[in-house]
Amino acid sequence: MTELQATKTGLSSSAKTAVGRLFVLELSGDRIHSMNIDGSDRKTIVTDCHLPDGIVVDAKAGHIYWTNMGVPNLDDGSIERADLDGGNRRVIVPQGITHTPKQIHLDKDSSKLYWCDREGMRVMRANLDGSHVETLVETGRGDKDRRDQTRWCVGITIDPKLGKIYWTQKGPTKGGLGRLCRTNIDIANGESPANRSDIEVLFDQLPEPIDLELDLANRVLYWTDRGDPPRGNTVNRAPIDKKAVPEILITHLMEGIGIALDTPRAISLASPMPKSNKTHRRNDMTDTKPIRRIAIVGTGVIGASWTALFLAKGLQVVATDIAPNAEASLRKFVETAWPALKRLGLSPGASQSNLKFTAALAQAVADADLVQENGPERIDFKQKLYGQLDELLPPDVIIASSSSGLKMSEIQSGAASHPERCVIAHPFNPPHLIPLVEIVGGAKTSEATIRRAAEFYTSIGQQTVRLNKEMPGHVANRLQAALAREVYYLVADGVVSAADVDTALCWGPGLRWGVMGNMMLNHLGGGPGGIEHFFQQFTGPMAAWWKTLGSPVLTPEVQKKLIDSVHAEVGSRSIDELAAERDEILLGLIELRTKGAKTPAASKASARVA
Repeated sequence: MTELQATKTGLSSSAKTAVGRLFVLELSGDRIHSMNIDGSDRKTIVTDCHLPDGIVVDAKAGHIYWTNMGVPNLDDGSIERADLDGGNRRVIVPQGITHTPKQIHLDKDSSKLYWCDREGMRVMRANLDGSHVETLVETGRGDKDRRDQTRWCVGITIDPKLGKIYWTQKGPTKGGLGRLCRTNIDIANGESPANRSDIEVLFDQLPEPIDLELDLANRVLYWTDRGDPPRGNTVNRAPIDKKAVPEILITHLMEGIGIALDTPRAISLASPMPKSNKTHRRNDMTDTKPIRRIAIVGTGVIGASWTALFLAKGLQVVATDIAPNAEASLRKFVETAWPALKRLGLSPGASQSNLKFTAALAQAVADADLVQENGPERIDFKQKLYGQLDELLPPDVIIASSSSGLKMSEIQSGAASHPERCVIAHPFNPPHLIPLVEIVGGAKTSEATIRRAAEFYTSIGQQTVRLNKEMPGHVANRLQAALAREVYYLVADGVVSAADVDTALCWGPGLRWGVMGNMMLNHLGGGPGGIEHFFQQFTGPMAAWWKTLGSPVLTPEVQKKLIDSVHAEVGSRSIDELAAERDEILLGLIELRTKGAKTPAASKASARVA
């Protein structure tokens, strides 16, 4: 997103020549830059934003205002203000007031800021100090409405002369359901933001309209559209005082987002998203491309499950695998998994038809926003693969590995040019049902990559865990391994059968673990005294038990004993039957957990179990 204003050269109070100055948001780096309109004299003036998205400049007062859209499902958006040089920074609209603030507009005459709240489904305004926040338009409310992207408000501008607000409702990505709307600034007596009779739809069925600017002198509205060509990837304009077909001014923008007008010079500036080119030049002066197109490399059990999940979340997926019958096996898996995903709730745009398959790696990753790699657990294989991906992909595309045990520091050595965009995103099998994703960076992984990856997986409903250091097996597998060691010991030593140890787990602590983790359960186990009392009470017994835990050696004889005990437990049930039983119960647990997460804590009846 860009904003063009006449400011003092170099932002110095001693300078006397007013020139055009660009203020540019860098979403992926959480920064704001200032520069001349030809790109020279670039300065980074603000850092450590929280996904900055919209910006306006008050050159006369010496302020910039910007929105931090935050992570959509966390409702942690905010609005900040700073001086033109980045000094005197302060939050004026804190988190919790606006959900996902996007484009922002400054009306100096009324001393008001206007902005669109995307997932909040609102058009809002406030005083310049952030006080007196108002909702002017409300297109929906609650999670159900929020899933309908036609309600999402994104771009905004106003006509102060006639007292009008203009805004875009973008619709699904490249969905052709976008709208450009207008209404009065003031709400009529007896009406509310959610029930206004004065809203006009100026244009609808637009590919995906984003940001707006209004040329008040000539009474012309300009907007960007990042949808599919021919009407998308464009800058458009139309008169606002008469009906007319929109005129396309610029095409082939590579997904245009922000727009700013320099009407004295008759210039419009549109910020496209970065796309791949042979030299891999990075365009840091653009908004970061949303992750909508996933490349799946390797379509075995994990890759196929990822594919089903991404499709269910409304994403575009291109999968690649050189194994014989890989495409047929993948499509069969997705088809089989679809009823369960439908039961859990499909996102808007979800469709099995969004899956494409190719055996060619280069074709699969072309135009990908994120690569989910699911190759064999061999370090030499992965290093070679990452070298290929590093060469094929632009530097802002994340390469996420599903590796269950290898360290990213070793894997990313294959990506010589851009190891910073490589990260572990390890799922728990099957990822289309189990929402856990472990995020682990390597020695050269950037913090921005880790954050973007975590935000992406969180945005599609996964539960992410950040590892602060690399460990073989990450976290969940290490916990499983620790438990498995004692299980194998107890069965091999004849203490208990496979059937009984499984019963002890799934009908005992397993039920608790499906609700809360070990540390929280320990806190509850301490009673009113919490975790402190727990350690006072149980440290001695636990330490004594630790000394007796087994360390079995999995010799062929021990393995045979374990295998025989498992087959006795399984009986005549097939693998498919067992998987179906597991998945059916998992679905019920996930539905219950989801329902519980949406229920306010104060309304829940509680029963303490020590």
